[in-house]
Amino acid sequence: MFKIEVDTKELNKAVENIIRENIVDNIFTESQELIVRKEIIDRGTLLRSGKIEDQGEMVWEISYTAPHSVAIEFGSEPHWIPIKPLKKWSQRKLGNEDIAYAVRAKIAKEGTDPRPFLRPARDKILSKYHIL
Repeated sequence: MFKIEVDTKELNKAVENIIRENIVDNIFTESQELIVRKEIIDRGTLLRSGKIEDQGEMVWEISYTAPHSVAIEFGSEPHWIPIKPLKKWSQRKLGNEDIAYAVRAKIAKEGTDPRPFLRPARDKILSKYHIL
């Protein structure tokens, strides 16, 4: 008979590293890839705003801090948006700044549809490990 002793601090640290590298980092990477694949990219503000924060005790927060990130992930209710930045966007994306007026009217009437990138990334990675 022999005795095996495991240092629980070392074990917890190893588990934490495995979770961070295999789950948290992969969710973040997948969300970044979804932004690119779904072409939810204009100047890269959303993409660059993504971050992972270690909250301690095996808790991490993945967030996107760009002002429009929530509206992209969940969609938005009808609202008026400023025309000047919308004209710049429509020129870059559509080649015609005058389309901005029609886009603004549509958003004012219908809001915007969700184009989720973080939730699908989470679901894909967690289901891979049978967590979801």
